[in-house]
Amino acid sequence: MRVESAIRPMRPGDEPAVISLLNHHFPRVQMTSSKLHTRLSRGARFLVAEENGEVAGFADLRVGRRALLRGLAVQAEKRGRGVGSALVQAAVSEARSLGFKRLRVEALDGDVNAVRFYEMNGFAAMKTAVNRFGETVRVMLLRLA
Repeated sequence: MRVESAIRPMRPGDEPAVISLLNHHFPRVQMTSSKLHTRLSRGARFLVAEENGEVAGFADLRVGRRALLRGLAVQAEKRGRGVGSALVQAAVSEARSLGFKRLRVEALDGDVNAVRFYEMNGFAAMKTAVNRFGETVRVMLLRLA
């Protein structure tokens, strides 16, 4: 069953829910309010999916020399309903509106579900690399132009 989510920029009141999702899905990050504000000051743009007044998921779009979809997470009970794809499409629109020609994402190489999800959303695997945590990741690109 698909449910419409309102996709919008993160608001200050969303921070606790975004931090909770980040720490649940990416525990090695050990996100805090201070770290989140540092990310925001360095060009991160957090988009949230809102359902019934609650944050159902988020996308962390990093913009600088290139556009990077740095993180995406959806509450477990909200998965399979199009929330993640809606967040990806919002990040794509944002990157495109800023003039980027490509959007990059990295998925853990062994995370077949994440790789498949990004492929279903138009990304193509380009290469493997090692991230700053020493993990092998699949670098995937989506052409925006």
